Amino acid sequence: YNTQLAGGKWEKMMDKSPNGSDTGSQFGMPYTATASDINDAKGELPEEGYIYVPADSYTNSRGTWQTLDNLGIGGNSITVWPIDYTTYTVSTAKSRGPYVEYTLPLEKGNYQIIVRCLPTFPITTAHDLLVGMGVGTTTFTSKSIKCNAETNIWNDNVMHGYSEARFSYKATSAKDVAFRFYAMTPAIVISQIVYRRTDAEDLDLTNQLLVNPDFELYKNNNGSVVTNSGGTQRGVPYGWTLEGEMNGNSFGISYSDGSINYTDGGSICWFKSKPMPENFRLYQTIPADKLEPGVYEVGCWLFNQTGKRGSCRLFANDHVQYYAHKSDYDQILKADEVSSFAGYKAGYETHTIMHPMRVVLQVHEGEDLTVGIKTSNIANDGPHTDETGWFKVDHFTVRRLGDLPQEDTDSLTQELIVNADFEYKSETELANGATVKGVPYGWELSYTGTYSTTNSGLYGKGEGMHGMNYCAFTPSGYKPMPNDFCLYQTIPASKLQPGTYRVSCLFWSENGLEGMGRLFANNEVQYYGSPHDYENNLTEGENNSFASYISEAVDGKSMQELSVVVTIAEGEDLTLGVRSGSIKGDGTQVTGTNRTGKFRVDYFRIEQLSADDPDGIVLPHESYESYKPYKSHETYDLAGRKMTNGKLPKGIYIRNGKKIIISTN
Repeated sequence: YNTQLAGGKWEKMMDKSPNGSDTGSQFGMPYTATASDINDAKGELPEEGYIYVPADSYTNSRGTWQTLDNLGIGGNSITVWPIDYTTYTVSTAKSRGPYVEYTLPLEKGNYQIIVRCLPTFPITTAHDLLVGMGVGTTTFTSKSIKCNAETNIWNDNVMHGYSEARFSYKATSAKDVAFRFYAMTPAIVISQIVYRRTDAEDLDLTNQLLVNPDFELYKNNNGSVVTNSGGTQRGVPYGWTLEGEMNGNSFGISYSDGSINYTDGGSICWFKSKPMPENFRLYQTIPADKLEPGVYEVGCWLFNQTGKRGSCRLFANDHVQYYAHKSDYDQILKADEVSSFAGYKAGYETHTIMHPMRVVLQVHEGEDLTVGIKTSNIANDGPHTDETGWFKVDHFTVRRLGDLPQEDTDSLTQELIVNADFEYKSETELANGATVKGVPYGWELSYTGTYSTTNSGLYGKGEGMHGMNYCAFTPSGYKPMPNDFCLYQTIPASKLQPGTYRVSCLFWSENGLEGMGRLFANNEVQYYGSPHDYENNLTEGENNSFASYISEAVDGKSMQELSVVVTIAEGEDLTLGVRSGSIKGDGTQVTGTNRTGKFRVDYFRIEQLSADDPDGIVLPHESYESYKPYKSHETYDLAGRKMTNGKLPKGIYIRNGKKIIISTN
C-alpha cells in the first residue's frame, strides 16, 4: 500500500505500528491453527441458537418509518423520518407512538428478544433513548440504551456497531407472535432484531453429573440447600471445591449483578482477591462410574477483565480453553495441558459481558472427569499483586458428543503413500527428529539441470509440523531452484478405485520467496498464497486453486493446510507431491543464490470422497441420501447465523447446503 500502489503515492499513510505501538504485529498474519493444534477429539460447532431478523422486514407499522440502506449491523436500518420529537410514555406509546411489527414463529418456552440499534447518543442531553416492546394489548416493556461517551458500555457498543435493548418473553404454546417495537424517544435507529429460546438446551446429562452447575443454590444458616432468590452469598459455592487461598471474602454467588450472561438473570459466581493465588482451582470431579466412555464437551460462560486476565481458563482434565488469544498467554502456557483459545476481547468490571467457553476431550474407560476454572495472578508479563486472574463464571454444561474414535482412521493414506509423514529415514528406521539430508525415503525427485540437496531433506522442530519430522527443500550453492522441480510419488492404477479423492498436506512458503511452490495431484494444484501472488508464473495445463495464506518470514514458519480434489478414471495412475520453481509471481527469473521456490512440507493424506459428494462437503449426522430430498428451507448467512423466513436483504446465503444470491431487496 505504501510503496507500490500508484507508484508509492500513499507512502507513510499506513503503519504496522500505529500510535507508537511497539508490537509491530497489528497488520501481520493473524494466528491460525496448525496441525499441532488439532485436538485428539473432534467436536461440533456450537449452536448459538440466535435467529436474525432484518430490520426492514417488518410486516406492519405506525409512523413514518424510512429504510436507511447499507447502514448498521443488519445491512439496512430503519428510523422514524422526519424525526418525531415526541417523548412517549407507556400509555401514549401504545395509543399513538411509532412502532414496527414483526411476526416471529415461536415454540413453547422462554425467549430472549434483542433489538439492536445504532450506537447513537440522545438527540439532546434532556432526552433518553427508549425502546419499547409490546405484545398484544397488555404486555409492554421499555428499555433504555442511553450511555455516556467514553464509558465501558459505550466502548463495547462502538466496537460491536450496535447497542442492545434486551427483553424477555414466555410463549405458553407454539404459535406465531406479533411483536411491536416502539421508538419512544427521538433518534432510535433499529438495525436488527435477534431472538433465541433460552430453555431449549438439553441439560439432563449436566444435571446428572454436576452439582449446582448454574450457581443458583447455596446452604443457608440452617444447613439447608436453597435457591438464591436475591442478594449475595459469600463463600465457596455449594457443590464446588476450592484449591488456593483467597484474601478477603470477595467470592461466592451474586444474584442479578448486572452481568450479561446466557439468561440475563439468576446468579453468577465470582472470585476476586488481591492478589489471586498463584495456583487456583474451582472444580468438581465426576467419578468414572458415572461416565460412559466417549467424546465429551464441557462448557461454561466466563468473564475476564481487560488488563487482568492472568491465566484464567476453563478446564476439563488436561484440556483447557483460555478467554482471549494465544498471543496473550504464550509465555505462561502449560506443557502438560492441551490448550485452545476462545479469542474474546476482555471486558470491563463495570460492564460485564460473559461469553461461552468450551473444551472437547476424550474420556476413557475408568477415567474421572474433573471440570472447573483454573487461574493465577501470573500473566504473560509476570506475577501481579492486584486482582489479576479474577473472574466471573456461570452455567457449566457437560455433553456427550459420541463414542471414542476408531483407531487407524488414516488407513488409506498408509496403504497408498510411502512415508507420508516424513517420519522414516529408511524402510525400518525412524528419523526421530534428527536431520537427514537428501531425498526422503519413499519419495522421488525430478528436475532439469542441477540441484544440490545439501540444504534439503528431513528436519525436526518445525512449527506447525505433524509428528517429529518434516521435509524441506532449499536450493544451495549458486544455482536457483529448477523451474520443473518435482518431489513426488506415483500410486499405480492397480491400487486405486476409480473415483474422486482429496489429497492434502501441510505446507509453508517464505515471504517473498514463494516462487512456484504448490501441492499437486496429477494436474490439480493448490498454491500457498493468493492469486495475485502468482500472476505471471503459473504453469500451463494445470488446474489452479489458491489457499490464500499470507507467507511468513523465515522466523515464522508455521505450516498450513493445502488440499486438492482429483478424479481418477479407470486405469489411471495418481502422481502427487510438490512442484516448485524459481520464477517469481511477476514473471522474473531469479539467479545466483536467490532461494525463491524453497518450501517446507509434511503430513500427506489421501481420502476417497463419495461419488455423490465429489466436493467433499459433508453434512454432520446426515448421509447424502438422507439429505437429498431437502428437509428444510432454513437460511443462513455466511457467518453461519440463522435468518428468519421472509424478506432478506441483498447478499449471499446458504440454503439446503447451497449458496443463493439475493440481488434485490
